[in-house]
Amino acid sequence: MRFIQEEEAKESFSELIEAVANGESIAIIRNGFKVAALVPTEETHLLSEEERERRKKVMEKLLEERKGWGKTKKVSLEEILEWRYARE
Repeated sequence: MRFIQEEEAKESFSELIEAVANGESIAIIRNGFKVAALVPTEETHLLSEEERERRKKVMEKLLEERKGWGKTKKVSLEEILEWRYARE
C-alpha cells in the first residue's frame, strides 16, 4: 500500500484513481494518521490490457456524450450498466 498526504491526493486525484484501477491500494494521510484508503473494487489489475483499454474507451465515450446532455438528460441505472458492459 502506498501512503500519500491529503493535499497531494487532492492535487493528483485522477492519477490516483488510475493507479487504483491498475490494482494499487493507496492510503490517504492527514496529520500523520491514515484517514482513508483507495482500493480496487474488483481485480482490475488482473484484466487483460485489451479489456482495460475497452473499458477506458467506453468511459471516454460516455463522458463525451454526457457533455451534450446539459442538465435535462436523465439516465437510468440500467442504461449505465448496459454501457459498462457494451462491446464495440
